[in-house]
Amino acid sequence: MSPTQNSIGSGRYLDIKTLLRSPAAFIFFLQLGVFLACTPLTMRGYSDFRQLYTAGWMVRTGHAGELYNLDAQSQFQQILIGHPIPPLPFNHLSYESLVLAPLSLLPFRAAYLASAALNFALLAFAMRLISPLIAEIAKTWKRLPLPVILGTVPIAICLVQGQDSTMLLTLFAAAWSALDSGHEVKAGVLVALTLFKFQFSIPVFILFLVWRRWRFAGGFALAALLIVAVSLWITGRDGFLTYMHMLTSMSVGLTTAADMSKYQISPWMMPNIRGLLDLCLPARAVGIGTAIGSLGVLVYAALKRPSFPLAVLVAMLVSYHGLIHDACILQIPILAMLALRTNPKQTLLANAMLVSPAILFPVGQLYCLMTVPLIWAVPELAQVTAAGLVPAPAERH
Repeated sequence: MSPTQNSIGSGRYLDIKTLLRSPAAFIFFLQLGVFLACTPLTMRGYSDFRQLYTAGWMVRTGHAGELYNLDAQSQFQQILIGHPIPPLPFNHLSYESLVLAPLSLLPFRAAYLASAALNFALLAFAMRLISPLIAEIAKTWKRLPLPVILGTVPIAICLVQGQDSTMLLTLFAAAWSALDSGHEVKAGVLVALTLFKFQFSIPVFILFLVWRRWRFAGGFALAALLIVAVSLWITGRDGFLTYMHMLTSMSVGLTTAADMSKYQISPWMMPNIRGLLDLCLPARAVGIGTAIGSLGVLVYAALKRPSFPLAVLVAMLVSYHGLIHDACILQIPILAMLALRTNPKQTLLANAMLVSPAILFPVGQLYCLMTVPLIWAVPELAQVTAAGLVPAPAERH
């Protein structure tokens, strides 16, 4: 049974039209206002896009060996953007800079606008890729998909900040579509292309490996080897070692206020297990608690039937470094839960995941509290899988 074969228009369950119309519309217009208000500032360089723009420029102009040198990044950001604002470090695998380099041919403001247009196009393409889920929801309310997709804080922040998380969402959506068509190798390659944010792609790979989806795992492994080789070629050995040191400093080494200020990162703004435990536990217990909690969630999911939406949800939870704009990938499990729900609790949880970022935004951006409904959603999404509504890839043949 394909996902689209589970009709949700019978009215047997909680009416999502009543439940979602007000919050979805409110969030949509709120984020539209934020986007329009913030765009002038972001075009002046007060956005995450400046790190991506600078990385593309550095690789294009022969400074790839300094790509992960924080002093060099700061210097070039000041030269290119021209505002005395704290630098943002570029901390992705360097193969992504090949995509960013063409944008650096433009002046910063023009590049930002081009990036915004590209992000809108990627979002539209992602919507098309997951259109079977959207079509199921539209049976209940035809006007729902646009507010659900565009009217969330993670999506709005991606668009305003010029973030690359829309590319992450689009690649995950393409992988879901490939799996839905029975093309496991292609799906594995597409997930490997998200290694610029490997904290999400690797948990998905681990789950599919444990689920014994060998073709998916093989496609991922081969593509990952090529991606790492290209990244090593771009930066050279010393640059790659500097990158590894940076990752350590930004993860397990992020223990003081000075470290957080240096990298402009606060775990409390992370909608994952690490963020929640950093809020609740003493600093010395956060690392071991995060490891135990993440392992527990992975093991639980590994014991369930294969489900790509479940894997994406788990990846968000166990990502050691996941910020609110990265939570745009939650559109896949949210839409899956709305389209394939089997009980009212799943509708309520989907709403909680949809609305909670907007509620938390004005209260110190404590997005780590989103982790509570995300954890609660894991068994519910697994239940949808157990009911045979998201079949294992091999069952489509």
